Amino acid sequence: MKKVTLIHTVKSVLNMFEDMAAAVCGSDISFDNIYDSFLADDPDELGYVSPACKRKLYQDIGSAMDNRPDVVVVTCSAMTETVRQIRPFMDIPLIAIDENMIHEAVRQGSRIRVLATAVSSAATTEKTLLEEAGRVGKKIQVVSTDNQKAFDALQSGDKALHDALVLEQAEQVKGFDLVVLAQASMAHLEEEIADMVKVPVLSSPSLCMQELKTVLDNVKKTKVHTLDHAAFFAEDVPWFVEFFENVFGMAVADTDPGEGDNPRQVWMDGGIQIIRKDRIQPDQMIRDISQSGHDILLAHIALSVPDMDQVLAKAYSYDEIREMPQGRNWIRLPDGICIEILD
Repeated sequence: MKKVTLIHTVKSVLNMFEDMAAAVCGSDISFDNIYDSFLADDPDELGYVSPACKRKLYQDIGSAMDNRPDVVVVTCSAMTETVRQIRPFMDIPLIAIDENMIHEAVRQGSRIRVLATAVSSAATTEKTLLEEAGRVGKKIQVVSTDNQKAFDALQSGDKALHDALVLEQAEQVKGFDLVVLAQASMAHLEEEIADMVKVPVLSSPSLCMQELKTVLDNVKKTKVHTLDHAAFFAEDVPWFVEFFENVFGMAVADTDPGEGDNPRQVWMDGGIQIIRKDRIQPDQMIRDISQSGHDILLAHIALSVPDMDQVLAKAYSYDEIREMPQGRNWIRLPDGICIEILD
């Protein structure tokens, strides 16, 4: 069963989002929900997403990761830019609720009216629309308006007043070829507003569900159950072969000999592949200069051994081996290869 964590800022979205996701993505999914109104209230009060708010979202995502989800979805459009900033540090998909809507809006529209209730969502949505248009090389016009009274009504639990105020806001739309509803809490009004304004209206939840379904389908196809092997580049392949044989008891499983005494590559039965450095291709490089001072390497590999003291004694018998700052069980080999030895 696949696992999804949803991070919400508005209770009405929390109440409907899980059922909608299950209907689109299938029943073989378990959901965890995190509700944090600070992520909506703080930007609304300040008019922008503060560092404290960004930290809070990062903490919420950290809490979500404790449940080992396959995907995390942030359902607040005011957080989209922050989601993009956090995403490079994630090892699972992190979805912002309105990104798919933004792509579709720029594809369909040239004169776009953004309707929002929270001022932070209005500003964020307008900014992301213009950024997406610039990315694809399309010129668009965007006008956004917020509706503080509607936002306050929803936060206080008066959904009927919220809806009435949003519909009043929509009545003012004239001269645009597309309307974007910036917040998921407005999505249930999409059809009614479309009938009113006579142009296409986009909201984020349904388009987000399409993205979530695609991501979950790919999770099922690509999830890794075991690491097959680790490969790295070395100047002197025979030195590394002898080192892994002597220190870790690995045997040579296969060899691509090449010319001379320095093989092109060697596979060891412990899951190590050693590739001669002149075989490097640019798209194979993993760079981490900050870790080792070398240009091309894997940051480190970790190997579990039955007797750490014995392995370390053998390793440090080689003049080329250096202890790393992390401790005696971290060793640096020639060519910047770093190994953590685990008991």
